[in-house]
Amino acid sequence: MPENTGNISVFLCFPLIIRFMGTMIMGISTQLFHTSKAGTLTIVGMILVGFLLFCLQSRSLEKRENGENTIEPLAEYTAERTE
Repeated sequence: MPENTGNISVFLCFPLIIRFMGTMIMGISTQLFHTSKAGTLTIVGMILVGFLLFCLQSRSLEKRENGENTIEPLAEYTAERTE
């Protein structure tokens, strides 16, 4: 949890929004394709996208821990452009 507790209500809303959106997307896809398999495939697709985002985030955290900062080249580029 972040130390700044002023924005904690935003973190509490995410599970509610995710539950609503998942149910809505599953229902809409089931109605559009007239089969419950389409709804199940949307849930599987969302799980795969979540796993992919998790892997990308963990990879960027590993780079940060190893000292590989991806922001430095951008800072050097902007410093060269302003001079």
